[in-house]
Amino acid sequence: MKFNKKVKTILITGANQGLGFEIAKHFTNKNHILILCGRTEKANNIAKKKLMEINKDNIFFYKLDVSKKKDVDKFYLKIFKKFKKIDVLINNAGIYGPKGYTHQVDWDKLIKTININLIGSIYMIRKILPHFKKKGGGKIIQISGGGAASSFPFFSPYSVSKVGVVRFIENISEEYNKYKIYAN
Repeated sequence: MKFNKKVKTILITGANQGLGFEIAKHFTNKNHILILCGRTEKANNIAKKKLMEINKDNIFFYKLDVSKKKDVDKFYLKIFKKFKKIDVLINNAGIYGPKGYTHQVDWDKLIKTININLIGSIYMIRKILPHFKKKGGGKIIQISGGGAASSFPFFSPYSVSKVGVVRFIENISEEYNKYKIYAN
């Protein structure tokens, strides 16, 4: 695959529905290479079909659960081998998780929510930072959601994970700014 320096390679997690899909749709006609991923093959295929109706070129979908470290490691090896570079990471993968009183929500579902929303986001960023440092910069856009802005009763796992994401991205922004890695 030949790359044009003006063409950006954009990686979007959680791109098979909702906000992630809309972000991918926005970039579909911008002549950029889109590396899109989501947790379920069925939703990925539906999203890919819709996006390819807009533009058949430069759209690549992968099945990826950001909460699974080994899968993320394999994913990065695969995409760096194929695409050689990433210019922008839009970290959008996330779930609401269990709803209810904190003492009643299923513990495993609570942990899953934090693993996807917080740990998965951190790991995706952690994996791309050395690449951005080596290439002299990059952009990270971390989607947080309303759960970080104020209390969100009955969605504590979601809220807690999103507040953690906000603080993490603020730290990354300051830690890596000198490397021209911009994180918002």
